[in-house]
Amino acid sequence: MQIKKIPQDALLTTLQTVAELGMFTEEVIQNPASKKEVDEIINNAKSDCDKMTIYNQNSKSILLMGMIMKKLRGRISAKVIADKIGFVKGVK
Repeated sequence: MQIKKIPQDALLTTLQTVAELGMFTEEVIQNPASKKEVDEIINNAKSDCDKMTIYNQNSKSILLMGMIMKKLRGRISAKVIADKIGFVKGVK
């Protein structure tokens, strides 16, 4: 049996789901994203981001990070994604 760990970024969401259900089930823990899936989502988000008209280019990395994490939250650490796309919080 494989032990599934809940990524730190997903703890709040997981606990909220457990509270709503009133019990903890194996289905509450999302499957981790594969490297291939992560790369595909990053590339799609970059492509979508490039198609947008962004007036404040400093916000582009924040927007990109948000687009990616919307699809991957709870399945991979935000730090891993930030490192992959070169996102540094607070740096403009």
